[in-house]
Amino acid sequence: MADPLRIHLIDVGDREYGECLLVEAGGKRILIDGGHQGDDAPAGAYLGIARQLRDLTGQQKVELDLLVLSHAHSDHLGSMPDLVTDGVVEAEWALLPDPDLSWGRPIGAAPPDESDVPDAVRQ
Repeated sequence: MADPLRIHLIDVGDREYGECLLVEAGGKRILIDGGHQGDDAPAGAYLGIARQLRDLTGQQKVELDLLVLSHAHSDHLGSMPDLVTDGVVEAEWALLPDPDLSWGRPIGAAPPDESDVPDAVRQ
C-alpha cells in the first residue's frame, strides 16, 4: 500500500496572511513556504514552525525532498532562512522564486534591493 497523502497546515501565528505547509506523499516530504520572519520560534502559547515540523516528523533535523517558496513575499519566505541556517530543515532540492519577479510590485516600480533578500534564500 502506498503512503497516504498528508497535508499539514502549519500554524504561523496570529499575524495576517502567511503560509506554511508540510506535504507528505509517496514517501516524499515537501515544505511549502515559511510564514513570517520569526514564526519559526515559539512565542507564548504559539509553538513556532520549527517545533511543529519536528513534532510532525519526529526528526530534530527535518529532512525534506523539496523545499518550495511560492513567491517572494515576506509572509511566505520570512522564516525559511532561519529554518535552513539553524539546521531545522535540510532539503535535497529547492524551488525558489526570483525576488525581481515577485508579485504585487506596481508596474514601473523599481525592483527590490538585493539586500532585502536573505543570503540563505539566495543560496
